[in-house]
Amino acid sequence: MIENSLIQSNFLGRDGFKWWVGQVAPEEAQGEQINGDGWGNRVKVRIMGYHPDNDVELKNEDLPWAHILKSPEGGSGRAGRGKPTQILPGDNVLGFFLDGDTAQQPVILGVFSSTNPAAAKSKDKEYTQPFVPYTGYTSKIKPNDNIAQSESGDQNKLSSPSNRQLDTETAKKLKRQQEKFKK
Repeated sequence: MIENSLIQSNFLGRDGFKWWVGQVAPEEAQGEQINGDGWGNRVKVRIMGYHPDNDVELKNEDLPWAHILKSPEGGSGRAGRGKPTQILPGDNVLGFFLDGDTAQQPVILGVFSSTNPAAAKSKDKEYTQPFVPYTGYTSKIKPNDNIAQSESGDQNKLSSPSNRQLDTETAKKLKRQQEKFKK
């Protein structure tokens, strides 16, 4: 009998996880998928170390589809319950391959947030080449100047303050102070 350690199954978790970091390809490569007219929750992604860092050797349109693994709070979408996926072109994502070393079935686990709110809101940074930051705007998602800087999702001095955990007495004092301030 052959030892199991000599046989690779290329099945999820059986031979270990094959992690990767990549960048979601531009809208033109996504076809109708990016605007909600495609099949499933998936996007085309260029994976660092697996795909060339130029779109001449491997065109964006030829990149593999990566399925997006949603958190339980995001829901599956069954019975009309589910939050929409918020991954857009230009996002840097983390994932793994369902098929191990074969590396043909990528799955996105999460997205790295932008660290600079001003850069994330830039309207003039279009796609130039793979792995270079650019906006996530698409033909259906336009820049929105109404989003407050504090709602950009970053953790910095402009971010919304965290909720406080207070005892009842302190909470009542703060509420009275806020009411006075509003008058």
